[in-house]
Amino acid sequence: MEHGLIKGVEIRLVKHDEDLYDHIIKARNILDEEQQAKVKEALRYNIFSLNMFSDMSGLAKSSISNKMRVLQDTAGDFYTELDYAYMFSGIKSTGFKFVLRNDKSERVLKR
Repeated sequence: MEHGLIKGVEIRLVKHDEDLYDHIIKARNILDEEQQAKVKEALRYNIFSLNMFSDMSGLAKSSISNKMRVLQDTAGDFYTELDYAYMFSGIKSTGFKFVLRNDKSERVLKR
């Protein structure tokens, strides 16, 4: 099972999840229509920038980075609390780090 850095991720649109959108808007008390539109736009994709994920989850960027670190459980299995991918890589660089939208990230957003 993959964990942490997921390779070969392509940016794609995903089905709008009205329940997740409503939860984020209410939990973060986002009243401004322009900010609500930004959340709705971010939820259209299968990746989130660290800044947007921070805004939507209420977590500091450092906390999000910690959730992407590889950990080991008591059984010796490795895992991360959030999966990530490097997008828009250069010839000699890894590119920007994005949070993958999957069950792990949606659990964090629903808290």
